[in-house]
Amino acid sequence: MPITQAARNLISQMVVGTHSTNAYYGSTGAILWVSTSCTAHAGAQTHLQGLTLTCHNSTMEATYPSIATNVLQFRGILSTARGNIDWNEIGLTNATSTSAGTMLFRLVSDFGTKTCTQTWQLTACCQITT
Repeated sequence: MPITQAARNLISQMVVGTHSTNAYYGSTGAILWVSTSCTAHAGAQTHLQGLTLTCHNSTMEATYPSIATNVLQFRGILSTARGNIDWNEIGLTNATSTSAGTMLFRLVSDFGTKTCTQTWQLTACCQITT
């Protein structure tokens, strides 16, 4: 999954210790988002492109995020009451508001349509390569 420019900048600040906030993507900070937009990914995007009304989020499941070799794994559950839309984009931020935090990555794909009778599990992986 491609990361955003804002995420690149935040990671760089974390590496050298100059970030000014506690902006980690850990078990209490990482938030998975889903929405309806089909707008292509662009590195300068700061959040999902769907309307605020169509953005739904999930906190991390127990034991997530995890790291396996060089793959970061994030997992959330959207219950029957949440995310009942066409899932066309997913993303990960470190805030529960669409106007806050830094979006680490965004992926556009037709994931299907979730209904109010379903609970969906979302697992997003980000591979760190050299």
